[in-house]
Amino acid sequence: MSQTEVRTQLSKAFRLHGLSLHPEATRTILAAMEHSGQAAVNPAQVIDRLVEAVLRLPLNSCHVQRSEIESLVAEQLLSGTAAAAAAIAADSPWLQVFDAFDPAAPNFRYDRDSRKLAPAPALPRPTSRSESGAESR
Repeated sequence: MSQTEVRTQLSKAFRLHGLSLHPEATRTILAAMEHSGQAAVNPAQVIDRLVEAVLRLPLNSCHVQRSEIESLVAEQLLSGTAAAAAAIAADSPWLQVFDAFDPAAPNFRYDRDSRKLAPAPALPRPTSRSESGAESR
């Protein structure tokens, strides 16, 4: 993938999260990706991890500066190690994935007053007609 395409992907990924990259920060990211050799392997995965790491930083504005990117590079979050990916995933309390077909998965309902999903009260399990004493024809 060419450097122009990677630069476009970087810009789009940050804009989707309401952030913009300073041109020097973009150059720093591209240089780090070239140095690590990951731009040729899977640049989209590296960009996603980078955006997640930047979102966890205490940012003062929506413009991501070179110094913030350099701190992430120093922490080697751009490297493809499994430890870095596990550290990012472990720090993510915002998203929890439940299997929709698992009977033990919690049920939610939409609360119009608070405009949020709230845990639904437990409903009694339905019983068949023979258990409830209803006579069959």
